[in-house]
Amino acid sequence: MDPVSGGALVQVRRFEEAVGTQTQAAIVFRELGDLHAEKAALEAWAVTHNERRLRQS
Repeated sequence: MDPVSGGALVQVRRFEEAVGTQTQAAIVFRELGDLHAEKAALEAWAVTHNERRLRQS
């Protein structure tokens, strides 16, 4: 599983776990000073929130 996107968790509708994974990834990447990876994690976080909203409609 890709720890940044949490894509597998999203596919099985485990949104809270996906958000947690993406949040942790963003924190680690920030601590490492990897701003590009942090941005990717935060973008994945936003996509997951949108996907959760769409699937709950």
